This record gives sequence, C-alpha cells and structure tokens, in this order.
Amino acid sequence: MSTNIDFIKQLGDLALASRLKRLSEKMLQDVSLAYKEQSIDFEPRWFTLFALLKERSPLSIVDIAKTLGVTHPAINQIASEMMKKGLVKASSDKKDKRKRLLTLTPLGESLTPTLFPIWQDIEQAAQKLIFETGVDLMGVIDKLEYGMEQQSMFSRIQEQTRQRWQNAVEIMEYQPVFRAHFKSLNLEWIERYFEAEEADIRILSNPESEILDSGGHIFFARLDGEILGTCALIKLDDKTYELAKMGVTEAARGKCIGNKLLAAAIEKAKSVGAELIYLETNSRLSPAIHLYRKHGFVCIPFDAHHPSEFQRADVRMQLDLTATQSPQVQERCLR
Repeated sequence: MSTNIDFIKQLGDLALASRLKRLSEKMLQDVSLAYKEQSIDFEPRWFTLFALLKERSPLSIVDIAKTLGVTHPAINQIASEMMKKGLVKASSDKKDKRKRLLTLTPLGESLTPTLFPIWQDIEQAAQKLIFETGVDLMGVIDKLEYGMEQQSMFSRIQEQTRQRWQNAVEIMEYQPVFRAHFKSLNLEWIERYFEAEEADIRILSNPESEILDSGGHIFFARLDGEILGTCALIKLDDKTYELAKMGVTEAARGKCIGNKLLAAAIEKAKSVGAELIYLETNSRLSPAIHLYRKHGFVCIPFDAHHPSEFQRADVRMQLDLTATQSPQVQERCLR
C-alpha cells in the first residue's frame, strides 16, 4: 500500500479546519526560517500583536483580544514571550489599576526598521503564491470569516445535528403496546415540576375512553427503537382540538422530538378539518412555550366560563389553522 496518500486531504470538507491549520503551520515554519536566515530574533506568531502595538499602543489585553479576534489566554501567552525578549512591556492603567496595558519597549521600537524589509518580502511572496492559485484567496477568506460571523461553526454543526435527529425520529399513532409509555412519559415531566392531579391520572390511565373514543389522537416518537416522547389531540368539536399531554423524556431533550411531535399533531388536525387548536400550560415551562410560539401559537386570555380543570395551568394558547399569516404574538400569557 502506498504511504504517499495525503490522508487529511482524503477526508475532504470534514478536515477543513485541520487542512487550514496544517497550511498555516507550514507557512509559519517557512517564515520562521526566513527570519532566522537573516539573523532576526522574531517569531511569526508575534507579528499581529507587534504590528497592532506599533500602531495603537498602549492597549489592554481585552482590547487586543477583541481587535485581533483571539482569546485572552492566547494574547497573554504571546505577550509573555515578547516580554522575555524585551520587546513588550506592561503597565497599570492610571484609571483602573487592575487593567494591564501593553506597549512596545524601546528595543521593540528599534526593531521595526529591521523587520520592515522582510515583511515586504513576505507580503510579496504571499501575493505571488496566491496569484499562482488563480483564486481570489483573500476574498474567499473574507467570505468564510463573514459567514462564520453570521453563524458560527458550532451553530452550523448544531443545526445539522438537529436535522439528523429530526430525520431519524419516527412518529406513530397510538397502539395498545404504547399505552404504558403514554402514562410514564407524562408523569415524568408532571412530577418533576408539579404534582399529578386527578384529571392527569384519569386521562393517562384511560387514554382510549378519554381521548381516542371521542375522535382524538395520540402520537408517539420513536428514536433508535425507543419511545421517547408523546402528545395527544383531544377532540372538543368538529373544528376544535386541544393539544395535551406532551412529554419528552429528560434523556432525549434537545433531539427535536417535541418539535416533530408538535408538527405531526398540527398536520393531523389540518387533515381532519380542524380550524383551531388550543392548549394549556404553565409559565415555568418556558422551553415548551417557546416551541409553541415557534409553531404559531399565541397567548389568549382564560375564559371565566370555561375554567381549566388543572390547577397548574396559568397559560392558555391557541393556533388558528385558517389564518393565512402567523398572527402577532401576544406578550402577556399569564392569566
């Protein structure tokens, strides 16, 4: 087997950061050799801090990190190295003794005329290398940086992970074999925040007679063979349903299960001709309220003529399935 195959290159986009790091390290190594060849005691990793202090000093560590877009520890490490070489000094801010200000020393200032010619050589060599690629490399880097400012790589990875989870979640309607899951999944969240009420026990213990026999629906979410979430649509009349008993086991939070269950319930309501879905919840359950808002639910006042049968319910929301646009979200949710 050939040992000349570039393994990192074979990994493609997955190794983007590793390839950029490898390329950066190789270029820094070559620049370091150029300094040494000309007997200049200077490290390439010092360049941006040196140039910044030459132009704007004194500067605090916080301001330097913000300007260069790197971490405070990284700046501290580089500054320490440069202090040992006598190129940088630190002093206390007169207005805030806790703040450390960095400036170039006289030795650092005196090194500039020596550094400037080789910096010109480095710049021209870089320009020639970029020209040989036939690509506006700096323009591409600008676009990459802008793209990451708009949405971090971490956020992009999270988005892909959530999409993968959502695609893997299977939504199924009620089957007798799932009966125990309906009760256990709901009691898990109810008992974590509240106490199970009489109405909870009645509905969870008799899902067929309380929900299904009157035209309602119960949904279950399965991932990797496990039932991890559930919710119900309780029929109130031909045009109105109540979204109720939504629960996702704590271990599966963040896997988009609630989102997919809610979407399935809304689609089912639409398919059977419903015009309105309403729900009751509690203000302590802010992630659930956020999810409902995301799907178009808005807060509505409690109706004194139709009080909730649950003591914990202090938020009522509804979704108008006939609306052509998402309604304005009301800020006040508490009754």
